Amino acid sequence: MTGGPTGFAAALLAAAFLLQNAAEVRGGGPDLPAPVAARLPGLTARTKVVAVALASVVVCAALAVAWPADTRWRQALLAMIAGALAANAVVQAVASAVQRRVLPGTLTGVVLMLPAALWLLALLPGARLWAMAGIVLTAPLLAVVWAMAWGLTRRRRPRRDGHR
Repeated sequence: MTGGPTGFAAALLAAAFLLQNAAEVRGGGPDLPAPVAARLPGLTARTKVVAVALASVVVCAALAVAWPADTRWRQALLAMIAGALAANAVVQAVASAVQRRVLPGTLTGVVLMLPAALWLLALLPGARLWAMAGIVLTAPLLAVVWAMAWGLTRRRRPRRDGHR
């Protein structure tokens, strides 16, 4: 399982994910739910770009660590990533339907990322359980990514003594 269709599917998933993220950034970045955005004062377009960039780096690094898929833990990591990205595409499609507009990244997610993720899951043994684990971990991991992006981009007020 160190090459062949599994390797191609993993590479295709990474490419699809990066294209989906580029489409999100080009379209103004992903929108956070209003209650979450309200808790992050100073949320800017730059914060969105940084969040997408951080997610891109983390996911691609995890895919690189999981490759080659020659051990069970690496296969599990690939399945978790594929499950999370498949869920991301579905959630964006549902959010687009609810809002009655196509959100940035939705088309590339549904047309490219979802099929690549499902294909990779079909190639991995015992992927269903690990895919579910990836879906469950998506929200907390995204919360960490957004918190990091917000921390990196928020404007800090100078202290009274003039130092930051």
